[in-house]
Amino acid sequence: ASAVPADQPVNWAYHAMICVIASSTAAEYVIRSAYESTIGRLSAATVFTPQSDGHLSAEDRFAAQIAREYEQVLRVTAWYEFDYVDATRRLWTEVPFTWSSPVRALERRYALTTELVFKMGYAQVLSAASHATFDAASYVAITSAVVDGLPEDFALSSGEMEVVDRFDDGARLVILPRYDAFMPAALDVAAAGGTFREIAGNSGRILVSVRAPVGHEPDGRVLRRDPLGTQPGRERVLFDVPVTELARAVRGLHIVEAGARAHEGVELEHIFDY
Repeated sequence: ASAVPADQPVNWAYHAMICVIASSTAAEYVIRSAYESTIGRLSAATVFTPQSDGHLSAEDRFAAQIAREYEQVLRVTAWYEFDYVDATRRLWTEVPFTWSSPVRALERRYALTTELVFKMGYAQVLSAASHATFDAASYVAITSAVVDGLPEDFALSSGEMEVVDRFDDGARLVILPRYDAFMPAALDVAAAGGTFREIAGNSGRILVSVRAPVGHEPDGRVLRRDPLGTQPGRERVLFDVPVTELARAVRGLHIVEAGARAHEGVELEHIFDY
């Protein structure tokens, strides 16, 4: 089912970007699955010491570290902004070779190097294409918003809010953090009784994702539901609301902080801030 309502205009640039990312991610996972199920398993079988906590090769540990760093980058920017060059350099200059398991060490180095070098080139292509399509401001980790109803001494619980302008009716034009950090900022605004007029110049509808018990009805227009395979009886619900109703919808979830669960078991997962 499509997550784009029929009454909304189609943003072809965004659709093209999503199609490229989705197809390339699917291809990556298919190739990775085939490789790890064959060559990866064979190399792991050559390790005489069990590969459990405390017995991983240096190369395996580095791969896990890179995965954590990559996940942190995805929280604030696009995947192609990750520093693949530095990761490759560190693999070959800082990671000690695991002489106790040379076959595994060589195989892991080959697999990691191949992945990093390929993504390095692909990232450069996509980065150039994205910067040519979208202006540079799209990559700044801050966004603007027009907010109403905030107390004079309001402050974010994490990060800073810059007041750019004040309007005669009491509304303020402010600078807020973007991407992953936008959600706790929006929660702070909602908890203080504030509302949004615009976010990044948008006054239309904004997308919200929650994890909740199956059948949960959020205070918005439900676009799709997907069961959570690792959490029986729960599902991910994507819904949208007008920007002006975002704070009210968030308050209706009874969420007090990002990631917190209310008595109904509803967890705010993400607010997609344009």
